[in-house]
Amino acid sequence: MTKLAIDGECTVSNAVAIKRRIIETLEGRDGIEIDLANVSDIDLAGFQLLVAMVKECDERSVECVLSGPFPQQATDRAEDAGFIDGSIAPDTDFLTLLRAYT
Repeated sequence: MTKLAIDGECTVSNAVAIKRRIIETLEGRDGIEIDLANVSDIDLAGFQLLVAMVKECDERSVECVLSGPFPQQATDRAEDAGFIDGSIAPDTDFLTLLRAYT
């Protein structure tokens, strides 16, 4: 499994660069670990990028793992966008949440 750390902002201003890094890391791999421990901020574009990354991994049959504590902003953005509703348990892990919307 190859580890890819996302540091700083996971926002619209750098989503293209993060997407490029994810796609490059996926090439020829059977697993990817996305380390989110140093994400300082995330917006809706960043959240959508992570949803797309999970979908891409599933389509390629690549194991996907998210590691590190994820910022509260991610959950807040998911709620703002309507991704989290009464059908999702509040203690659901973030990868399961992302998969629910792929």
